[in-house]
Amino acid sequence: MKQGLPPTQQRALVHAAQLRAKGKLADAEATLRKLLKSDGRFQRAVHLLGLVRFERGDAVEAKKLLEKAVSLEANDVDAWRNLGNICQDSGAPERAIACFRCVLDLQPGDIAARGNLALLIQEAGNLTEAAAELRTLLKFAPGEETALRMLSRVLRSLRQYEEEVNVIRELLRRFPHDANLKTELSRSYFLWFDSVDREAEKAKVVLAEWYAFDPQDPICLHMRASFAVGDEPLRATDRYVERHFDEFAQSFDEVLTNLQYNGPTLMKQALEAAEPNPRGVHATVDLGCGTGLGGALIKPWASSLVGVDLSQKMLDLAKKRGVYNELVHEELTAFVLARPGAFDLAICMETLLYFGDWDVLFAAVARSLRPGGRFIFTAELLEDGDKEYALLTSGRYAHRQSYVRDALKRAGFVVERNEIVELRKHYGEIVKGVIATGRV
Repeated sequence: MKQGLPPTQQRALVHAAQLRAKGKLADAEATLRKLLKSDGRFQRAVHLLGLVRFERGDAVEAKKLLEKAVSLEANDVDAWRNLGNICQDSGAPERAIACFRCVLDLQPGDIAARGNLALLIQEAGNLTEAAAELRTLLKFAPGEETALRMLSRVLRSLRQYEEEVNVIRELLRRFPHDANLKTELSRSYFLWFDSVDREAEKAKVVLAEWYAFDPQDPICLHMRASFAVGDEPLRATDRYVERHFDEFAQSFDEVLTNLQYNGPTLMKQALEAAEPNPRGVHATVDLGCGTGLGGALIKPWASSLVGVDLSQKMLDLAKKRGVYNELVHEELTAFVLARPGAFDLAICMETLLYFGDWDVLFAAVARSLRPGGRFIFTAELLEDGDKEYALLTSGRYAHRQSYVRDALKRAGFVVERNEIVELRKHYGEIVKGVIATGRV
């Protein structure tokens, strides 16, 4: 208690605090108001009455009382903290931020105040400042779980993936059996890798660390192969395709728009060249339909339209377009092998980029088409080197124009079209590709 406090005031204040502790808020309030009638500037009574009023549901008077308490005693850390908490709880974030800053000016190691400040700053959208506050908090309390989890989320929003990886690794050291943390760390490695994938040496460092953490991660394994660290597979694995496009689903359309993706337009042009007057008579399959970006453009030629994809999250978005008669979650080769003579038209946009060798798939597609049926697809063009196809550091396969022709012929197609086009842009550079049409 404050030295020199009159005994009657001291006893009354203690009694009010005891009543509050017992939940007798009305009696505590009456005692405090009586006390303040004799001394309206009794700071501790003002402070305590503010807390009682808040607990009785009156946030407005509670704030006024706490404001008075800090004006009477500017160095009262508890009063500033309680005022900050009340402002935070009652929808006054700017005043709460100011209050918590006052707490920290007086007591820099106050973990709760700094955590609340960081949360409020984050909610206000000042992520860089929020991250700085959380880093400071962790200097006072290394390994503090809530702060580490908050910091990992803020760093992801800031796209500071390397530091995010380190933060989640620290959490995993504390909680080694937390499966969600392991999933988050794999995601963080993926985002970190994706942010440096144009810098080969940095990318390899990330891949090495990622692989050491999770040597079974399908995206890590595929990208290691694309950087010539692991063996180059004949095609991307189902696990890679499914995981990659599930991750990518929500931003897929936006990303392709930003890349100035020409696939749907090129596909429509190829369909118009093959059949200028669509009659809606073809049983059609969209292989690797993704979010259904091209579905509406294909529809005029289709009597029925089936979309097939390995990513369920992509299919969920395609369903919302209301274009497809059926959507199937299955690997493409297995799908067409099981449906001989089922289709008149097969479309495949931006999907053969994940196949190196096409022979098995093309033979299956040819078998699924009725006589006179067409297969129209896009591929990325390989212009350098002496290979027929190659896995690029982007994780996609590129193919020579001659391979496109020869693969169609080997599967029994007549090549109607095999044209070099501009598919999209990547980091501002034009990506060349091929659009081809084969007919059985």
